[in-house]
Amino acid sequence: MTLDDNFQASYGPGCGFDGLWQMDIRIGSSGSSDNSFCETFYLAERVNPSVGVAYYSDGSPNGGGSEEIPGPWSREIDIMETRWNAGGTKVGPQINLPTGQGNGGPFTGWTTEPTYYNTVLGEWSDIDAPNEQFATFGILIRGNSLWIYAYKSDGSFWYSTEEIVKNSDWNQVGEFVPYIGTWASLEILGDATIDERFTTGYKNFVYLVANDASIAGQNPKDNPSAFGQALIGTRKGIGADTGYAPVENAFAPVDINITPKAAP
Repeated sequence: MTLDDNFQASYGPGCGFDGLWQMDIRIGSSGSSDNSFCETFYLAERVNPSVGVAYYSDGSPNGGGSEEIPGPWSREIDIMETRWNAGGTKVGPQINLPTGQGNGGPFTGWTTEPTYYNTVLGEWSDIDAPNEQFATFGILIRGNSLWIYAYKSDGSFWYSTEEIVKNSDWNQVGEFVPYIGTWASLEILGDATIDERFTTGYKNFVYLVANDASIAGQNPKDNPSAFGQALIGTRKGIGADTGYAPVENAFAPVDINITPKAAP
Protein backbone atom coordinates (compact mmCIF):
# COMPACT_ATOMS: atom_id res chain seq x y z
CA MET A 1 0.00 0.00 0.00
CA THR A 2 1.17 3.56 -0.64
CA LEU A 3 0.17 6.95 0.76
CA ASP A 4 0.03 10.17 -1.25
CA ASP A 5 0.77 13.66 0.08
CA ASN A 6 -2.75 13.83 1.50
CA PHE A 7 -2.33 10.46 3.24
CA GLN A 8 -4.81 8.78 0.92
CA ALA A 9 -4.00 5.09 0.45
CA SER A 10 -3.82 3.18 -2.81
CA TYR A 11 -2.53 -0.16 -4.02
CA GLY A 12 1.23 -0.03 -4.49
CA PRO A 13 4.25 -2.19 -5.35
CA GLY A 14 3.68 -5.79 -4.33
CA CYS A 15 -0.11 -5.71 -4.72
CA GLY A 16 -1.90 -7.40 -7.60
CA PHE A 17 -4.52 -9.86 -8.74
CA ASP A 18 -1.73 -12.16 -9.88
CA GLY A 19 2.04 -12.30 -9.98
CA LEU A 20 4.83 -13.84 -7.94
CA TRP A 21 5.39 -13.12 -4.26
CA GLN A 22 8.51 -14.56 -2.61
CA MET A 23 10.40 -14.01 0.64
CA ASP A 24 13.20 -15.53 2.70
CA ILE A 25 12.00 -16.45 6.20
CA ARG A 26 13.78 -17.69 9.32
CA ILE A 27 11.36 -19.10 11.89
CA GLY A 28 12.21 -18.59 15.53
CA SER A 29 9.74 -20.88 17.23
CA SER A 30 9.82 -24.66 17.18
CA GLY A 31 6.85 -24.57 14.81
CA SER A 32 5.10 -27.17 16.94
CA SER A 33 1.35 -27.23 17.50
CA ASP A 34 1.63 -26.44 21.21
CA ASN A 35 3.33 -23.12 20.46
CA SER A 36 1.41 -19.98 21.37
CA PHE A 37 2.64 -18.09 18.31
CA CYS A 38 2.01 -18.39 14.59
CA GLU A 39 4.67 -17.12 12.17
CA THR A 40 3.20 -16.41 8.77
CA PHE A 41 3.47 -15.11 5.20
CA TYR A 42 0.18 -14.86 3.32
CA LEU A 43 -1.90 -12.97 0.77
CA ALA A 44 -5.30 -11.44 1.49
CA GLU A 45 -7.63 -9.66 -0.87
CA ARG A 46 -7.92 -6.03 0.22
CA VAL A 47 -11.14 -4.50 -1.12
CA ASN A 48 -10.29 -1.07 0.28
CA PRO A 49 -6.61 -0.03 0.49
CA SER A 50 -7.28 2.58 3.19
CA VAL A 51 -5.19 2.28 6.33
CA GLY A 52 -6.79 0.80 9.44
CA VAL A 53 -8.10 -2.46 10.88
CA ALA A 54 -11.62 -1.53 9.78
CA TYR A 55 -10.54 -2.14 6.17
CA TYR A 56 -8.89 -5.52 6.76
CA SER A 57 -10.51 -8.73 5.53
CA ASP A 58 -9.42 -12.31 4.90
CA GLY A 59 -10.68 -15.85 4.41
CA SER A 60 -10.79 -16.97 8.03
CA PRO A 61 -14.09 -18.11 9.56
CA ASN A 62 -14.61 -14.68 11.13
CA GLY A 63 -13.15 -12.72 8.22
CA GLY A 64 -11.59 -9.46 9.34
CA GLY A 65 -13.76 -9.30 12.45
CA SER A 66 -14.36 -11.35 15.56
CA GLU A 67 -16.64 -14.19 16.56
CA GLU A 68 -19.04 -11.63 18.04
CA ILE A 69 -18.90 -9.30 15.02
CA PRO A 70 -17.64 -11.34 12.05
CA GLY A 71 -16.66 -10.07 8.60
CA PRO A 72 -15.89 -8.73 6.17
CA TRP A 73 -14.58 -11.70 4.23
CA SER A 74 -12.28 -11.88 1.22
CA ARG A 75 -9.96 -14.32 -0.53
CA GLU A 76 -6.87 -15.46 1.37
CA ILE A 77 -3.95 -17.70 0.41
CA ASP A 78 -1.52 -18.90 3.08
CA ILE A 79 1.98 -19.38 1.70
CA MET A 80 3.58 -20.38 5.00
CA GLU A 81 2.30 -20.71 8.56
CA THR A 82 3.84 -22.36 11.59
CA ARG A 83 1.91 -23.94 14.41
CA TRP A 84 -1.08 -25.46 12.56
CA ASN A 85 0.80 -28.44 11.08
CA ALA A 86 -2.10 -29.95 9.13
CA GLY A 87 -4.01 -30.55 12.32
CA GLY A 88 -0.88 -31.56 14.18
CA THR A 89 -0.12 -34.50 11.90
CA LYS A 90 3.13 -33.19 10.36
CA VAL A 91 5.34 -30.48 11.87
CA GLY A 92 6.26 -28.19 9.00
CA PRO A 93 5.30 -25.07 7.05
CA GLN A 94 1.58 -25.26 6.40
CA ILE A 95 0.00 -23.97 3.20
CA ASN A 96 -3.72 -23.33 3.03
CA LEU A 97 -6.48 -22.05 0.76
CA PRO A 98 -8.99 -20.71 3.32
CA THR A 99 -12.64 -20.68 2.36
CA GLY A 100 -14.26 -18.10 4.68
CA GLN A 101 -17.72 -19.40 5.52
CA GLY A 102 -17.25 -20.56 9.11
CA ASN A 103 -19.24 -17.84 10.88
CA GLY A 104 -21.91 -17.05 8.31
CA GLY A 105 -19.61 -15.72 5.64
CA PRO A 106 -19.55 -16.54 1.91
CA PHE A 107 -17.24 -19.04 0.22
CA THR A 108 -14.19 -16.98 -0.74
CA GLY A 109 -11.71 -19.77 -1.46
CA TRP A 110 -9.58 -20.28 -4.54
CA THR A 111 -11.05 -23.73 -5.13
CA THR A 112 -13.61 -26.13 -3.74
CA GLU A 113 -11.11 -28.97 -4.26
CA PRO A 114 -9.66 -29.68 -0.78
CA THR A 115 -6.30 -31.27 -1.65
CA TYR A 116 -4.35 -28.23 -0.46
CA TYR A 117 -6.49 -27.20 2.46
CA ASN A 118 -4.30 -27.18 5.62
CA THR A 119 -1.46 -29.08 3.96
CA VAL A 120 2.18 -29.65 4.95
CA LEU A 121 4.50 -30.69 2.09
CA GLY A 122 7.81 -30.48 3.96
CA GLU A 123 8.87 -30.78 7.60
CA TRP A 124 10.98 -28.34 9.61
CA SER A 125 13.37 -31.19 10.34
CA ASP A 126 14.22 -31.19 6.62
CA ILE A 127 16.12 -27.94 7.17
CA ASP A 128 16.95 -28.39 10.88
CA ALA A 129 14.75 -25.42 11.76
CA PRO A 130 14.69 -23.38 13.84
CA ASN A 131 18.23 -22.24 13.13
CA GLU A 132 20.06 -19.13 11.91
CA GLN A 133 19.48 -19.90 8.24
CA PHE A 134 16.69 -18.57 6.02
CA ALA A 135 14.48 -20.69 3.77
CA THR A 136 12.57 -19.29 0.80
CA PHE A 137 8.79 -19.37 0.43
CA GLY A 138 6.70 -18.12 -2.45
CA ILE A 139 3.62 -18.26 -4.62
CA LEU A 140 3.08 -17.80 -8.33
CA ILE A 141 -0.40 -16.83 -9.52
CA ARG A 142 -0.82 -16.69 -13.27
CA GLY A 143 -4.37 -16.15 -14.46
CA ASN A 144 -6.50 -18.96 -13.03
CA SER A 145 -3.55 -21.09 -11.88
CA LEU A 146 -1.34 -20.94 -8.82
CA TRP A 147 1.65 -22.78 -7.33
CA ILE A 148 2.92 -22.50 -3.73
CA TYR A 149 6.57 -23.46 -3.28
CA ALA A 150 9.64 -23.43 -1.02
CA TYR A 151 13.42 -23.77 -1.16
CA LYS A 152 15.74 -25.01 1.57
CA SER A 153 18.32 -22.90 3.37
CA ASP A 154 21.07 -24.00 0.96
CA GLY A 155 19.00 -22.77 -1.98
CA SER A 156 17.99 -26.22 -3.20
CA PHE A 157 14.40 -26.98 -4.19
CA TRP A 158 12.22 -28.13 -1.28
CA TYR A 159 8.64 -28.54 -2.53
CA SER A 160 5.88 -27.18 -4.74
CA THR A 161 2.21 -27.85 -5.13
CA GLU A 162 0.91 -29.06 -8.43
CA GLU A 163 -0.85 -26.45 -10.53
CA ILE A 164 -3.98 -25.45 -8.57
CA VAL A 165 -6.67 -24.25 -10.96
CA LYS A 166 -9.23 -21.76 -9.70
CA ASN A 167 -12.68 -23.25 -9.13
CA SER A 168 -14.75 -20.71 -7.27
CA ASP A 169 -17.76 -18.45 -7.69
CA TRP A 170 -16.22 -15.76 -5.49
CA ASN A 171 -15.84 -12.50 -7.42
CA GLN A 172 -12.51 -11.06 -6.31
CA VAL A 173 -12.72 -7.28 -6.64
CA GLY A 174 -9.70 -6.28 -4.55
CA GLU A 175 -6.04 -6.91 -5.21
CA PHE A 176 -3.97 -9.35 -3.15
CA VAL A 177 -1.84 -7.66 -0.51
CA PRO A 178 1.09 -9.57 1.08
CA TYR A 179 1.25 -9.83 4.88
CA ILE A 180 3.92 -11.07 7.27
CA GLY A 181 3.68 -11.41 11.00
CA THR A 182 4.19 -13.33 14.21
CA TRP A 183 1.00 -13.28 16.23
CA ALA A 184 -0.53 -14.92 19.28
CA SER A 185 -3.98 -15.29 20.75
CA LEU A 186 -4.57 -16.83 24.14
CA GLU A 187 -8.13 -17.61 23.08
CA ILE A 188 -7.19 -19.28 19.80
CA LEU A 189 -3.69 -20.62 20.36
CA GLY A 190 -3.45 -20.95 24.13
CA ASP A 191 -0.67 -19.86 26.46
CA ALA A 192 1.68 -22.86 26.50
CA THR A 193 4.69 -20.82 25.35
CA ILE A 194 3.44 -17.24 25.70
CA ASP A 195 6.62 -16.25 27.62
CA GLU A 196 8.95 -17.82 25.07
CA ARG A 197 11.46 -15.41 23.52
CA PHE A 198 12.37 -15.80 19.87
CA THR A 199 12.70 -13.75 16.70
CA THR A 200 11.19 -14.33 13.25
CA GLY A 201 13.37 -13.08 10.40
CA TYR A 202 12.14 -11.89 6.99
CA LYS A 203 14.23 -10.60 4.08
CA ASN A 204 14.53 -10.46 0.29
CA PHE A 205 10.91 -9.78 -0.58
CA VAL A 206 10.35 -10.09 -4.33
CA TYR A 207 7.25 -9.31 -6.35
CA LEU A 208 7.14 -10.00 -10.09
CA VAL A 209 4.32 -9.52 -12.53
CA ALA A 210 3.10 -12.89 -13.78
CA ASN A 211 4.55 -12.43 -17.25
CA ASP A 212 7.95 -11.07 -16.17
CA ALA A 213 10.62 -12.21 -18.63
CA SER A 214 12.55 -14.10 -15.94
CA ILE A 215 9.64 -16.49 -15.26
CA ALA A 216 7.47 -16.25 -18.40
CA GLY A 217 6.12 -19.66 -19.36
CA GLN A 218 7.67 -21.29 -16.28
CA ASN A 219 6.41 -22.46 -12.91
CA PRO A 220 8.21 -23.68 -9.76
CA LYS A 221 6.98 -27.27 -10.07
CA ASP A 222 8.28 -27.88 -13.58
CA ASN A 223 11.08 -25.29 -13.67
CA PRO A 224 12.50 -25.06 -10.12
CA SER A 225 15.82 -23.56 -11.24
CA ALA A 226 14.03 -20.37 -12.32
CA PHE A 227 12.67 -19.54 -8.87
CA GLY A 228 13.95 -19.19 -5.31
CA GLN A 229 17.44 -17.69 -5.06
CA ALA A 230 17.54 -17.30 -8.85
CA LEU A 231 15.25 -14.29 -8.36
CA ILE A 232 17.11 -12.65 -5.49
CA GLY A 233 18.87 -9.47 -6.46
CA THR A 234 17.25 -9.21 -9.86
CA ARG A 235 15.37 -6.08 -8.79
CA LYS A 236 12.88 -6.92 -11.47
CA GLY A 237 9.18 -6.98 -10.99
CA ILE A 238 6.63 -4.27 -11.38
CA GLY A 239 6.63 -3.46 -15.06
CA ALA A 240 6.18 0.00 -16.53
CA ASP A 241 2.82 -1.03 -17.94
CA THR A 242 1.28 -1.41 -14.48
CA GLY A 243 1.39 2.28 -13.63
CA TYR A 244 2.99 1.52 -10.28
CA ALA A 245 6.30 2.63 -8.82
CA PRO A 246 9.73 1.98 -10.40
CA VAL A 247 10.83 -1.63 -10.67
CA GLU A 248 13.40 -1.22 -7.90
CA ASN A 249 10.57 -1.03 -5.39
CA ALA A 250 9.59 -4.60 -6.19
CA PHE A 251 12.65 -5.94 -4.39
CA ALA A 252 13.26 -5.37 -0.69
CA PRO A 253 16.63 -6.71 0.54
CA VAL A 254 16.25 -5.35 4.07
CA ASP A 255 15.95 -7.65 7.08
CA ILE A 256 12.79 -7.52 9.18
CA ASN A 257 12.95 -9.16 12.57
CA ILE A 258 9.83 -9.66 14.70
CA THR A 259 10.25 -10.56 18.36
CA PRO A 260 6.95 -11.37 20.12
CA LYS A 261 6.44 -9.49 23.37
CA ALA A 262 6.29 -11.69 26.43
CA ALA A 263 3.14 -11.75 28.49
CA PRO A 264 3.14 -9.23 31.38
